[in-house]
Order: sequence, then C-alpha cells, then structure tokens
Amino acid sequence: MIRERAARRAAAALCAAAALVGAPADAADGLYAGALDCQALPGSAAVRMDIVAALRDGRATWASGSPGTDGYNESALALAADGTVTVTGHYLVGSERKPLALAGRIDDRRIVASGRRGPRDCRLSLARPGPSGAQPPYRLPYDPAAVRAAAAPAKPRPCPAPIAPLRDVIVEPFYRAGGHYSEVDPERMASYRRALEPLRAYESAVSTQADQAMRRVPGAAACVLALLDTWAEAEALLGTVTSQGGYERKWSSIAFALAFIENRDAATPAQALRIARWLRAIGDRVAQYYMRPPRPGLSDKANNHAYWAALATSVAGIAAGDRDLLDWGLTRFAAALGDVDADGFLERELMRGSKALHYHRFSIEPLLFLALVARANAVAVAPDGQAALDRLIARVRAGLDDPAPFQARTGQAQDFVGGQDGTRAIGRNDWSWAELALALRPDAALEARVAPQRPFAVRWLGGDLTLRYARR
Repeated sequence: MIRERAARRAAAALCAAAALVGAPADAADGLYAGALDCQALPGSAAVRMDIVAALRDGRATWASGSPGTDGYNESALALAADGTVTVTGHYLVGSERKPLALAGRIDDRRIVASGRRGPRDCRLSLARPGPSGAQPPYRLPYDPAAVRAAAAPAKPRPCPAPIAPLRDVIVEPFYRAGGHYSEVDPERMASYRRALEPLRAYESAVSTQADQAMRRVPGAAACVLALLDTWAEAEALLGTVTSQGGYERKWSSIAFALAFIENRDAATPAQALRIARWLRAIGDRVAQYYMRPPRPGLSDKANNHAYWAALATSVAGIAAGDRDLLDWGLTRFAAALGDVDADGFLERELMRGSKALHYHRFSIEPLLFLALVARANAVAVAPDGQAALDRLIARVRAGLDDPAPFQARTGQAQDFVGGQDGTRAIGRNDWSWAELALALRPDAALEARVAPQRPFAVRWLGGDLTLRYARR
C-alpha cells in the first residue's frame, strides 16, 4: 500500500511537470532535422545544407559559419496558427548579403517549404524523430519515493552557499593533439581542471544534496531545488561553449535532470517551470549538435559522446515531459547497439588505442542506463540489440579482469585505464556500471564480483548508484 501511494505520488509529479512544460504553445513544437536543397546554376553545382532545429513556441532559428565572414548564413522559421510556415534569413558571399525567403506548411510531423535563396530555387524538408513508443507520464528506471522509503538515514550535510551560475563553458581538451586522443597532456589537464572548478563544485553540490534528499535528510530536497533554480533563472550553460565545453554541459545536465526529477514534487510551480524549461533548453542544444551527420572515422557524433548525448536528451525529456527529446534519445540508443561487433567490441572506441578499454567502460554506462529507461517506459529493445548489449557487457567485464583482448585488437597496452586522474590502475569505480547491469538483469557471478566494492557512485548518473539500484 505504501509503495502504491508512493507510485501514485511520483506519477502525479510527472504529470504536473508535463502540464507545465510538455504542453507547448503549438503541438508541432519539437526537434526537426532534414535539409535545404537548392538547384544548380550554370557553372555552379547544386547546394545541399543539413538543417537541425528545435521548434519552440512556434519559432526556430539556425545558423552556420562565423558571423560577418564569407559563407555565414542564418535563418528563422515561424509557424502560424493555421499551419503555414515562413522561413527568412540571409547568407554572405564575401561581404555581400543575400536573402533567403521560403514558404510552406507543416503536416504529419513534417515541415516542407520552398522559395528562393539568393538566385537559386530551394526546397526545405524537415521531420521530427520517429516515435519510440514511450507514453507519458515518462518514468525513471527507479521510483524515487520507494528508494527514499527504503533508504537508511544519513548524517546531514549543510546546503552549500549559492554557486555563481556559469553561462559560458570555455574549456579545452586535456589530450595531446593528434593521434588517438589517448595521451594526457599534464599542462592541458591542469588548465582543464582549473577551468571546470565552478562546474565541478556545482555538480558536487547538486549530487551530494540529491543523495541526502534520497535519504530523507530534512531540507535537502529544498536545497537541490534552490541550487537548480538559481542556475535555471540565469540560463546557465546556454552561452558560448567550446567543443569540450559542450561535452561537459552534456554530462553535467544528466545529473541536474535526475536531481530535479527526484525532487520536483517538493518544488513550487514557478521553480518547476523554470528548471524544466532550462533542462529542456539544454536538451535541445545537445540534441541539435548530435543530430548532425557524423564525419567518417573517429567522430564525436558517432562514438561514446553520442551515447551520452542520447542519455542527456532522454532524461531531459523525462524532466520536461518532452516527447521529442525522449524519442530522439531512445532512437539513438537503439542505433548505438548496432555499433557492437560480433565480439562485443565498439569499433570507434578501439580507435582510442591505449584507452580503448577505458572508453568501452565509459560507453557502457549510458547504454545500460538507456536500457533501463527504455524498460521503465515500456519501450521494447529488439532481440538483436539486447544480444549486442549482452556482448558488450561480457567484453567489458572480462576486459577489466584481463585487458589482453583489448591489447590484441589495438596493438597497444591498455594505459591510463582509470581515466582523467592519470592513474594506470583499474579502480573500484570502473565497476560502477555493474550496478546498472544488475538492475537490468540479475547475475549471481557479477553480483559476487562487485559486492565487496560497493557502494558505487557516479555524479553524472545521479550520484549513489547503489542507493538507487541495488536489489534489497
């Protein structure tokens, strides 16, 4: 009875957030991807531009290139109440400004418009992600109310002082340039850590207080919401980001979304609206970057980064009651399972050379979480996809005990397996993924292997995984 009441309260909280954010001004609002195709001209080939956009409140914008320089273009789409669409904008040829003007309609989750871009006749065609099958209210893999009810009390930790919102994330990678992105540069690592100190402090504060709230520490839920609301009101992380800054925003947003979902039943309506809209805005930015086609080879749009992006958009979708974000994330998850080869390896992570094992372990965390999200929302995983995930689990599990197969496939000893701290040893938290694997399917041998190493915690996955997932 207690668990039934807790489940009803959790469902009511999900519905409330969906009512706040998931009922857009226009039902056509969402994520769109496609292309603008323009005719060839005498002596000039046809032009094709890949387009991704988030239509919110009937408006969307996109741009490419550097403002004020040759080739820059920007466009704005407006959707009228009768379903008609107009697209206006311009592009630069040298310093000369050329116009864009298209008109069309939206119908059956597709936008089609035609008109002129400079001297060319053009056609725009955009479509929303295919439905995953998830139905609102969207759910986490665990019931926060049930976890709280079963959790042991914790020693209170005070709510930290407010941390100044970070709008821009200007940070550079810590690997040496070139090669396989596998050799840490100590100077770059030191600079990387300094640049991220404010974000890491905020992540830690949110994650620690979220764990406290799950253990029913008085005031912890209010602290989580106050921390999130301060950054939401300032539109934090939505300014300028470098490539690495975009990665950091993506990873951090998962922790923020999970903390909000767990505690939103304690939020005021104004807090819930601000935080959910903020998380949706971050989800939009993440999705739009990863919806673009990947380049050949080692592309961040097709390796572990894409898997983490799928998780970031999925939990943002749950937090905001946004169907397209969740659908895109779960669809990308299904595609990711096709990356696992017959031997359980991920080809693009093998390209990381001496860090191949580390990045297989890093890849499996979002994939397992997404498998749990799919199950929680009654989204079926195809049998061949489940078999692929099982192969990956087996490969990572065996590799952490004996990296020899990874050395054989890459031709390199597996170095710095422990990750960004520069250690060469496989650490306890390299097994954190096992908590998710065991929540997905009991495995007595794996349980025995990791039980002495508990508890496991990963900030980007919400904090204390053992608290949230371990079988009781």
